[in-house]
Amino acid sequence: MGYQLIHGVENRRKPRLLSGDGDEDDYPEFVIGLDPETLIEELASCDPVVLSESEKEGGPGYLDLVFFAPTVLDKYCSDPQRYRVTETSLSCYNLWAIDFSKTSTGQIWLYLGDLGKRLPSRERAHWKMYNTYREGLLEPGKIRRDLLGQWASSPDFVRDVENRIGSINEVSVSQGIGCLWKEPGERLSARLGVLVGPRSAHPTSLDDPVLILTKWLVDGLDVRVLKGALVGEVHPNSRGLQLLKQFCEERSCSMDLHEVLHGLQAVRSRGGVAHRENSDSMAAYRGLGLSGADAISDFEIIKQKVLHALILFESDLEEMH
Repeated sequence: MGYQLIHGVENRRKPRLLSGDGDEDDYPEFVIGLDPETLIEELASCDPVVLSESEKEGGPGYLDLVFFAPTVLDKYCSDPQRYRVTETSLSCYNLWAIDFSKTSTGQIWLYLGDLGKRLPSRERAHWKMYNTYREGLLEPGKIRRDLLGQWASSPDFVRDVENRIGSINEVSVSQGIGCLWKEPGERLSARLGVLVGPRSAHPTSLDDPVLILTKWLVDGLDVRVLKGALVGEVHPNSRGLQLLKQFCEERSCSMDLHEVLHGLQAVRSRGGVAHRENSDSMAAYRGLGLSGADAISDFEIIKQKVLHALILFESDLEEMH
């Protein structure tokens, strides 16, 4: 009979790994650069022990950067029950976790040593297939946090929106209104757990993130609470966005939130593959200030607009307290 030894979790940076299955750790080489004179790829093992010795001799070290195509995350995003993917991290239950960052073009990058220390050996072969050269600018926050010991915010859009909605709900409850947004269900929570935005610039890559966001922010509005908070006549068939608009009008709140969510709903309804080329579809994109041609850039615009609108809405709501 075989055996399986499970090592406990000490913290996020020391993940639990499974051993005793007969497989030795495999530490493949990854591309860490391109020699400017010979144009030959520079390769280095991700074995932390090898890197420790190599660094002493002036060779590749633990903190050398390795870059990957954004689609390296597709495998994990397609299985939200097993994996959690944020803007800066990937984890599998409480078995293992690894932090990463993105370049300005959407590439994933992380430290060479982390590939050997944080990822199970069976995952490294997957990452190696997507290893590529650097494109775009680095997100400076990770460097400041990891190497300089400085505080820097982490670009976690889902967490930021969760926090903002939580704050708005607290304010509305304190005013006797109730929570304006419902808690997302189990299935939606799982999808939010892997919402990292488009992983290519192709326009169709925007469809799924917009669908998830709309289900969360539009479908998640509590119609019952909104109806109860309105003073004027309410049409019995009014939906969430219509009620939110009336709510903002009665309380003289900024209409930005309604406009942004209405724009998201329009892109969701008209932005699918079957409708992408028609005039209504392009009007929906223009209504949110999107190009409809670069999904990565368009999603950045959506993130900024959503957070800005939520901040304004919360500020207006607090002033009425």
